Amino acid sequence: PEYTRNVPIGILVAFLITPLFEGYKTLFNYLFHDYFARILNPAKYSNEEEKEKRTQKIIKYARGLLYYSCTSIFAFFAFRNNKFWPTYIGGDNCCQDIYDQAPHVYEIEYGHNFYIF
Repeated sequence: PEYTRNVPIGILVAFLITPLFEGYKTLFNYLFHDYFARILNPAKYSNEEEKEKRTQKIIKYARGLLYYSCTSIFAFFAFRNNKFWPTYIGGDNCCQDIYDQAPHVYEIEYGHNFYIF
């Protein structure tokens, strides 16, 4: 069927993107670890282990915030002209019949790329 034509390309892209995301995590840790460790209040943490644990938690939240903000911005620009979006953000607000042909829904431009990321 037509809806499965991009699956092999999608799998290939997923395998290529995985090291990129691991590199993003490593680079983010490398760049911001010292900064986040430095801004923590030393009086709150009795030992280095607790401070390191808290630093890693802050890094995880900051990294997630950056990632999800970027994907949300990408989704807005990639999907804003599709018919299922509400009119107040640029769509046609015509989502009543979007699942009539399920599981064979219409092709969403940039949909495969978005869901791979």
